[in-house]
Amino acid sequence: MDKPSFTALCSTALLVGAALFAPIAQAEYRCDPPRSQIDRRACEIAKQGPDALRQFIQRTRVIENLYFFDYVNEERLLAWRQKRYQFDVPLDDQHASTG
Repeated sequence: MDKPSFTALCSTALLVGAALFAPIAQAEYRCDPPRSQIDRRACEIAKQGPDALRQFIQRTRVIENLYFFDYVNEERLLAWRQKRYQFDVPLDDQHASTG
């Protein structure tokens, strides 16, 4: 196979692969506003944190087909990060307060 044909084949394969997997990679934010009762519940639970949302999705997977990132946007990620770091105490500060 000559180089131009190989390049064209690879390009085509990449485009087909991207077209097939693009819908999977794109989440649809469902909390603005929630459309259904299950979406409302998932959005409320997402406020509690990623572990709570993951647990809710796992518990309901038999009856609902929920996708974790449908309930997460940049604002939610930022809130989770701030909440997580709000309680983290650096090791040096912890020892300084006890000594």
